[in-house]
Amino acid sequence: MDNIVSDDDNNQMLPPKINKMSANTKVEAWVMNNNLASSQRTPSSQSGNKSSSQCSQPSDLVKTIDELNQQLSRAKTRTSRDSDETNSPPKRATARKYIPAGGQGKEESQPRVGWEDYVETLEKNSKEMNSGDSETRCFVLSNVSDELKLRYSEIVERLGGTLLNTSQCFQLETTHLIMESPLRSEKLLCSLASGKWILTPRYLEESNEKGVFLPEQEYEFGNPFSVNKMPRLDGQLVQYAQAAYRWRLKRGGAFINMRATLYVSEKRVDSLRRLIQAGGGHVLNEKDALKGTHCFWEDTKADMPISLESFAQAGVYVLPPVYLADYLRQDPPPSPELCLIGHYKALYDNAQG
Repeated sequence: MDNIVSDDDNNQMLPPKINKMSANTKVEAWVMNNNLASSQRTPSSQSGNKSSSQCSQPSDLVKTIDELNQQLSRAKTRTSRDSDETNSPPKRATARKYIPAGGQGKEESQPRVGWEDYVETLEKNSKEMNSGDSETRCFVLSNVSDELKLRYSEIVERLGGTLLNTSQCFQLETTHLIMESPLRSEKLLCSLASGKWILTPRYLEESNEKGVFLPEQEYEFGNPFSVNKMPRLDGQLVQYAQAAYRWRLKRGGAFINMRATLYVSEKRVDSLRRLIQAGGGHVLNEKDALKGTHCFWEDTKADMPISLESFAQAGVYVLPPVYLADYLRQDPPPSPELCLIGHYKALYDNAQG
C-alpha cells in the first residue's frame, strides 16, 4: 500500500504545466520526474557540466511533453475528420447550368444541344425512305434522250410503276420526276411546288439491277444522303437541287395562300396556271382580280385592263412571272414587297403607307 501514489501526491510533485495533462501523461511525467530527482541526489564529485545539464532537464521535459500533446491533438482531429467523411453519404454531382443566349440559367441534369438527335434523325429518314412504298409510282421524264426514254419506260413497267406521257406539260398524278440535272422547266417548277420526288436516272438503273424500286433518298437532288451519286452542279442548278429536297420535305403547298390573276402572253397562261395550281394556289377570273393577293403581269406583252392604282389600293402584289420561279428556288423565299414591278412599287408604297 505504501507504494501506491495518489493523484493528489502526483500533482504536488509535478511542475504546474504537467498538472493540466491527462492521467496517463501525468504518470509518465511523474516517473521521469522521480528519475530526475534521483539523479540530482548523486554525489557532487560528478562533473559540474553534468549537474548543470541535469538541472535543465525538467523544463526541456515539459516542452517535449507539450509538443507530444500537440501532435496527439492534431492526430485526433485528423482521425475525427476522416471518420466523418467515411460515414457521411456521398455528395451528388451538382446539376450543370445551361444558359441559352439572352436567357437566364436553368438547372438541368444535362446541357441541351443545338442539333437534332441522331436516333431521331435516323428514324425520320427511315420513315421518309418508306414513304413511297404504299403508293403507285407515276414517273415523268425530263431532259432525257429518246433512246433512254424507251429504256426507262420498260424498266418502270417491269418494276410495277407507271410512266406518264412525255409531253412538256406537268401532270398532277406525277409522283417522281427523273432528270439528268435540275434545269428550269414547267415539269421541274411544278414538281417543286407540289413536293414531288426529283431524282437522277441512276435511280431507275440501280432499281432495275435489284429488281425492285429502291428507297429514293440516295438519288434525290439536294438530299444529304445522295452526295456520292449526284452529277456536278453549279450556279442556280445547285439552288434548284436544294429546293427539290426542301419542298419535298414540306410536301409542296408552295402557293397554298395565293389567289392570283394572270396578265401574260397567251402561250404562257396555261403553263403559269398549272404551276400555281400545282402549289395549291388559285387562279382568278378578271372580274375577281381586286379580291386576289397577287397579279402576274408581263408589262411589255400584255395589256392591263385594271388601273394599277386600283391594285395598289386593294393591296395586291403586282409582280413579274419570274417571281414564281425565284420563290421556289431561293431560301428563304423573296418578299413580294421587294419584287414588285418597278413603276408599280411607288403606287403600292403610297397606298399602303
